[in-house]
Amino acid sequence: MNSDKARQLLLAKQQQVKEQLKSIESNDPVLSFADLANEAQESGTEVWQSDVHFKSLVLIDSLNDLSSQIDKALLNVKDGSYGKCEKCHVSIPKERLVALPSASFCAKCAQDF
Repeated sequence: MNSDKARQLLLAKQQQVKEQLKSIESNDPVLSFADLANEAQESGTEVWQSDVHFKSLVLIDSLNDLSSQIDKALLNVKDGSYGKCEKCHVSIPKERLVALPSASFCAKCAQDF
């Protein structure tokens, strides 16, 4: 995969991550309904809010991690090391990079983790 195509793919993925983060944050009842905290709530609402908020935090953490991986991959595109396995230094197959643009390991080495 050429560097322009890789960069475009990574930037598109980064945009998707940003949109997902925005959506999760706006749908988190703790973050989006903070101003309603003083209103009377039905039984179980606090438990539901806490559960959804916890799940949102886990997703946000995961998406932030993916965003960091994409940033790293973009730097690798810039310095010419994109598409090479960080462990064994072989070329990562194009199909893997298309499916997982931020991949930094070949499938074999990724299984070792």
